[in-house]
Amino acid sequence: QWVELATEEEKSGTAVDDIEDVDQLKQLNALLTKQLAISVQEQEKMQQMLAQLTMEVASIKNGGKSNE
Repeated sequence: QWVELATEEEKSGTAVDDIEDVDQLKQLNALLTKQLAISVQEQEKMQQMLAQLTMEVASIKNGGKSNE
């Protein structure tokens, strides 16, 4: 009879029963979200550096000077 009343999550064993598990998952989600934001910022910095270096190389190839 329990199986008839169980949710799909409970039947598959993916239900989160313990409130501590929920809190841990929320904390982990917050941490991963923060790390992702930092990663995106670092990627943007690298793209800016690459663009700057590309312009400097092009300037050198054209015989010009870097615009520092």
